[in-house]
Amino acid sequence: MRNGTLWFWSTGDVGGYSVYLKADDGNTYYYTHLAPYYASWENTTRKVTAGEVIEFVDHTGNANGYNHLHFEVRLRGPNGT
Repeated sequence: MRNGTLWFWSTGDVGGYSVYLKADDGNTYYYTHLAPYYASWENTTRKVTAGEVIEFVDHTGNANGYNHLHFEVRLRGPNGT
C-alpha cells in the first residue's frame, strides 16, 4: 500500500493484536484483529515498503471468533480524521 514505519501497537486490548502504519503520504493506517505476534514486538517499530506483507488477519480481541480485519485510514496522522 505505502512505504512507511510500522508500529506494533497492542497485543491485548479490544482490537487484539494491532499495528499502525505511519505512511510516507502523511496518513496513518490502522489494522487490528491480527494474528498474534511476539509480545516483545509491542511498542517497537520497523520500516516497511509498499507491497510487503506486514501481518495476517485473525480473530484476536473482541472479534467474536470470526477472522476479519478492522482497518482505518487516519488522515494526516494517528489522531487525524
